[in-house]
Formats: sequence, C-alpha cells, structure tokens
Amino acid sequence: MRNDRSFEYVIRSAPDGIQVTIHQYHWRSFLAFTGWSILWLLLAHHAYQRLTLAFSWFLLFLLAVVLAGLGLYNAVRSVLSHELTLMPSGLRLKTSLFGLATSRVINLHNVSAFGFAYLRHSRIRVFRLEEQRANLATKWAILATGTSNDEVNAFLVDAQGQGFQLGR
Repeated sequence: MRNDRSFEYVIRSAPDGIQVTIHQYHWRSFLAFTGWSILWLLLAHHAYQRLTLAFSWFLLFLLAVVLAGLGLYNAVRSVLSHELTLMPSGLRLKTSLFGLATSRVINLHNVSAFGFAYLRHSRIRVFRLEEQRANLATKWAILATGTSNDEVNAFLVDAQGQGFQLGR
C-alpha cells in the first residue's frame, strides 16, 4: 500500500505539553548525496596529493571540497526529523539527525506563521514554522518540503483537534 503523504507526523501528550514529531525521510536522496560527497572527497584527496604540481590542482581541490560539502549538507537535510513541544512557557523546537539533536525554545508570541508557504521566491512548497526575531528579521524552520497546501491544512486541523495550536 502506497502512502501519498509527503511527511509523517505523530501527535501525543507529553509531561511538559503536547508534542508533535514530524519527519520526512528521503532515503534515495540521502544515498545519492552521500555517494556524491564520497566521490568528490576522493577527487579532493587526489588533487590534494598533487597540490605542488600546478595551480589547477589547487582549484580542483577547492571545487571538490565545496561540492562534497554541499552534498553532505543536502544528505543531512534529507533525513532530519523535527519535534515540536507546545508548553505553557513556549514552543520547544528539537531537530534531530539519527538521535543527535539540537533544541531551542521559542516564545509563543514570536511565532508569526505555522503552515504552508513557498520557499523564498521559488516554487518549492514547504511546511514551515516562522519565527519573528528582535531585529525585525524572520527565521524559518522548514519542517517538510514538496508538500501541498491541502496536506498541511489537514495536518493543522488534526493538530488543533488534539490541542496543538500555533500562529496568529
């Protein structure tokens, strides 16, 4: 049976509030970007061994390192999961990669948007949490990509029905 949702989520009650876990694992992308990075790292190693021969080897080394880094960045982003915990004191946003997590607490008054949007000026559809910063800038936490407005709205209705409500 095929699952047509672009992201998966679980809503549950936790001791400190209501918790939503959102994950969107793209294993093909993870493997492709990891392979891409390994190939560019091998080329960077090959160029590094020949750095004294010519300036072009130095340029190839820099290019290979940059492209390997971009591949690793995209590989990590393809398997991140996000955990949002709505507490009386604020919203805890925890982002994790294979159990290694970073978390921060956001004041609920600083959450300016939670839902569907287009990433920057592109046509990439995302599910995002937007935080208003003190310097009038906003910071987005991208919770899922390649989603639809209907899918995000269905999630929001389900989450609100279970007591998880954000945004203005």
